[in-house]
Amino acid sequence: MAPRVTNLLGTPRDDTHYPDTMASDESGYVERLYRAHRERLFRVAMVVGVAREAAWDVVHEVFRDVLAHTDRYRAAENIEAYLVTAAVHTARRARVAAKRRESRPLDEALDAPTGPQSGGADLLRGLPEPEATALLLHYQVGLSYSEIAAVMKVSVRHVETLLERGRAALRTRLDPDDHPREP
Repeated sequence: MAPRVTNLLGTPRDDTHYPDTMASDESGYVERLYRAHRERLFRVAMVVGVAREAAWDVVHEVFRDVLAHTDRYRAAENIEAYLVTAAVHTARRARVAAKRRESRPLDEALDAPTGPQSGGADLLRGLPEPEATALLLHYQVGLSYSEIAAVMKVSVRHVETLLERGRAALRTRLDPDDHPREP
């Protein structure tokens, strides 16, 4: 039995990461692109800052797009640049989504009852109404910053500021010893 060949990152060079969707590429064009560029796109995703497991998801998402829009990719003058650009954009979106998921521990604080069956309402009581509204829409309803901005009829930057202020106030309320007040 021949040893498995891996790249520098230890990723198998066989078809372990080969998407099932490539089966519908009749001419083999997408399959050839995938085999020629998958590892480079994987490295691009890693450089952008995506976790190793998510980097393969980025590669597969790029090639799902290639498969869905083969004519657009065939017409590209420099296919490698086109693929790398698509990988960078996809990896950035994945990184933002991962950060958004990591910023969710506040959900637990909002859901944890602090008074008799308050459901986190005690934590928000006393916060200015815009901050409390932004926090509720983001953490309990699950709206994105742009969706909150549309609901509140403010800019996305203002939503970011409201959430920052609201989080800071909640941190102080949850652990006042770590955030002493100035005299």
